[in-house]
Amino acid sequence: MADWSIFSDPMGAMSTFHRVIAKSFERNVYGEGYSRDEFRARILSTPILMDESVGANDVGRYKFYARITGRHSPHDELIDDPCDPTYIADRQLAEELIQMHTEFRSKGITEKPEKGDEVIVRLHRRSNGLDGEAYDLTIGEYIKPAIPLEAISSNYGPSSGNTVSAEECAALGDAFAGGVADCPNCKMEEGHTDGQPYIDPGDNVADSQACLDQIEINNKKCGPKANAGCKDSHWKRKANCPETSYNRYAKNIYSINRQYAYPFFNQFLAFIISKGWSWEFTSARRSVKHQWNLYTGRQHTSNIAGMPCESNHQWGMAIDITIRDENGNPIHKRSGLMTQLENEFNQYLGPSTGTGGKIYWLGHSGDHPHWDMHYALDGTDIRKEVSSLKKKCKAYFWDRTTGDPGTGSDIPAEWDSGFTDTLIDNLPEVPPIT
Repeated sequence: MADWSIFSDPMGAMSTFHRVIAKSFERNVYGEGYSRDEFRARILSTPILMDESVGANDVGRYKFYARITGRHSPHDELIDDPCDPTYIADRQLAEELIQMHTEFRSKGITEKPEKGDEVIVRLHRRSNGLDGEAYDLTIGEYIKPAIPLEAISSNYGPSSGNTVSAEECAALGDAFAGGVADCPNCKMEEGHTDGQPYIDPGDNVADSQACLDQIEINNKKCGPKANAGCKDSHWKRKANCPETSYNRYAKNIYSINRQYAYPFFNQFLAFIISKGWSWEFTSARRSVKHQWNLYTGRQHTSNIAGMPCESNHQWGMAIDITIRDENGNPIHKRSGLMTQLENEFNQYLGPSTGTGGKIYWLGHSGDHPHWDMHYALDGTDIRKEVSSLKKKCKAYFWDRTTGDPGTGSDIPAEWDSGFTDTLIDNLPEVPPIT
């Protein structure tokens, strides 16, 4: 047996453990004297051309990861199905599972298959170092296509309780980690995958006298009884008031709400890719002070920004993306096309009651990059969830008696630029009405 103490880290030991299992799987599970080298398998990753520079024999050949299906599948015995509903919401873990499967390489120049197709593959038998042979589950051969994805109507895998269809599995395989690989023109901010914010220093200067004077002019111009829209009219203040520091979340999928928004928008991004389009993140989650900088014009933007405590970006329940067609042309402002995308995705998700999720495009109101979710994939009414979060935010930042001493007003233009950017997760709960 291996001496586990010689490894420098647990992952090294587990990697060897996986290879030992893969090398030693006995073939006699198919019955005494029954030999079987060819199997049916479902492709899990997008087939790619092999590197011709490595060897002349690799010209025109493809490789991909696939999962063997059918009775006594060795993969069923060893590796969880990455398309099991348990892993759908966590594409990073699913991708790790995919890469634990067998890598199949085409035998000669063979027709290129697609992700989700069922194909015929061959495993090689090797001596198991004991008294017999075993299948090598590290690398196998792709022989020929069997059933294309569009012709497959059965559930994805043979494991019981798996309710994900073949089509859904192929789409979810593109949901994020796989989707980016299949969409070289899709863009988001790299790093900060833990979803935590970091400090953006802003302009790192104090409010100038010109800024303070402009705020005073706006207040006098509007009058004490003016509505918030007047005092927050900020077009003349852009050149005068600097951007302050704030907690900044990365413009990527990892910063949004993990429970509801992450799995939901993963599917939406995959849906966009399936149409041959690409996307680019322009905004994801925002802190209150980030939203305040946008709303009051301190941070220049051409987009419409909601008031602090009003935007769904602050709860991580919305994303802003630029959508481009197959030629790279921006199409997110084309109302007819985006309304069609909205309707098609909602039909894909399920009934409009929300039992399958529901998306909403704010382009109907002029905010073209913005996408909200009304219902989560599990049917949760996100609007109710957001309503309670808004109350908690307003109780802290708007209330003069219980909130932040630097804010305490429902007119954000009056807030002190030095107010603390307390994160939503750290706000006190709203006391019940007695």
